[in-house]
Formats: sequence, structure tokens, C-alpha cells
Amino acid sequence: MSVVAADDAVLRVGIYNNAPKIFMDGETPSGIWVDLLREIAQQEHWQVTYVPCEWQACLDALRAGHIDLMPDVAYNAERAALFSFHEKPALRSWSELYTRTDAPIESILDLANKRVAVLDGAVQINAFKAMVAGFDVPVTLVPLPTFEAVFAAVADRSVDAGIVNNRYGEYNAVRNGLIGSPIVFQPAKLFFAATRNTHGDVLRTIDRYVGEWQQDPQSVYFEVLHKWRDQTELAATPRRLWVVVGAVGLLALVAVGVGLFLLRTVWLKNRLVRMEHARMQAMLDAMPDPLFELGLDGTYFDCHAPRAERLLPSRPSCWGKRWCK
Repeated sequence: MSVVAADDAVLRVGIYNNAPKIFMDGETPSGIWVDLLREIAQQEHWQVTYVPCEWQACLDALRAGHIDLMPDVAYNAERAALFSFHEKPALRSWSELYTRTDAPIESILDLANKRVAVLDGAVQINAFKAMVAGFDVPVTLVPLPTFEAVFAAVADRSVDAGIVNNRYGEYNAVRNGLIGSPIVFQPAKLFFAATRNTHGDVLRTIDRYVGEWQQDPQSVYFEVLHKWRDQTELAATPRRLWVVVGAVGLLALVAVGVGLFLLRTVWLKNRLVRMEHARMQAMLDAMPDPLFELGLDGTYFDCHAPRAERLLPSRPSCWGKRWCK
């Protein structure tokens, strides 16, 4: 993609795979950060080119001046000494621990003697070390070069769990057969970072747009967030599951319709039976004489005598009873 930096040069932007925030969709840069920067670049007539690299390699290239800008960088004092940042965070995030569905982890204490994968050079490392140390839980950290490698290691059982940012986890967990755990930590403010003491005009321009957008719920900023939220929800559910859900929903509607039809049919039949029974009862009640149902052996099957008390001085012991002699 090409689009002129403020100094009339091409603005080289590092891009690593951290979907849905930033990633290469085939040969096309994509994600939240790309959409935001594309909007600014179009308004400011910047030229932008994306340089694919792994996370740590991107940071090294930014520090060396081989690229000019790096999106999705969490601010801390150590990085502030190496890079330049704009002032208003463009995104916020936090870290979450993910595990396999057949080996869930419910608390930090469950991490005792476990192997946990984490992105090499990520800010999560020190925060996670401090957290488990506070509980005196021994954990082996396994640094890996990409978030994909972190999730792959968990899925193939090379490690017991993996730490990623919440947006990456929401977008990629289901397709890797993983689930989020209750272990959530380290809220982070995310920025575009530039090579130290360079591109101050670019950072100030980004800051202006971010500040204006975040004050307007109808701005392109929130349109981008909503767009990728929808993409995340779709990605979190396998496509075949959507087909199954749709089919099940259709079957459920058919079943409900059939059920209602059967219920109405049964109700109507019961109503007819009740009406017929009431008609027969009225006919019996209108008869002045007792009516007995007797077997050939003299067994009383039933009797109906609405006026029997008046007609008979003593009531038989089996009056109104079945199967008695």
C-alpha cells in the first residue's frame, strides 16, 4: 500500500501478525490499526508502505531506523527511552491466559510447575512474573516469536498455557481449540511508536485525529472498532457452526410449528370428547329410573341412579362400584 508522509517521504510502517488489531491478510495489510492509519493517511496525503516483520524484529527495526512507525506498542518507561510516542492511547488492551479445553486452568495456583508460552519481548513477561511470584507459584516461561507460535504450542501440548492480548485471544482462540481462563492481568495503553526523536509531526497529527475521533461516537474510529468487533465474533465461531446453528434454528421453528399444530389438534379432540361426555351425562341425568350395568355372573360394573335415594330404601353395598358382588 502506498499513500506521503509529512516530510514528503514514504512512511515505513512495521506490521506483524496480531489479528484483529494488525496483520497481513495474504498480501494485504489489515486490522484495526491499518484502518485507522489509512484514514489519517488519506486525509493528510501521506505515502505509507508496510514492512512485514515479527514482533521483536519490528521493534529492533524501529530502534535502528529501518522503519519509521510501529503500531500496537504498549507504553512503558523502558520503551519511552527507546522510542517516541504520541500522547493519547489509540487502543486499550489487557493480557489473558489461554488453555486447552481439556485442561482448563481456574486460578494462579493451578499454574504450579506448568509451562506457559509468551511473546518474546512482550510487556506481559515482567507483569506475569511479578504476579506468580506474589503467590509463590513456580512457573516456567517459554518465550516464542509470534502469537501464532504461542497458540500453536498450547494446542500441540508443548506448553500448558499461553499468554496473549485479549483481542488476539477473542479472535483466534476457538479456531485453535483454546479457551480463555479467569487469569486476566495488566491493562495496557497502546500507541503508534516512532524511531526516537523522529517524526514528531506525524505523531502529533495522529494524536489530533485520535483525540477528535474518540470524542465523537459517530466517528470513523468507532466505525472501525465496531467493524472488527463483528469480525471477531464471526471468527470466534467456525463457519460450519454457523451453518449448523442456522439448520438447528430452522428445525426448531418447524418443530415449534408442528408442536403447536399437534397441541391444537389434541385440544380440539379433548373438547369434543368433553362435549360428548356432557351430552351423555345430561341424558342419563334426565332418566327417572336407575340404570345398572351387570355382568352375566351378577357382577355390578356400574350404576347410575340420580334418584336412587328416593326410589330405594337401602343402598346396596356395591352401589356405584365396579367389580363387586
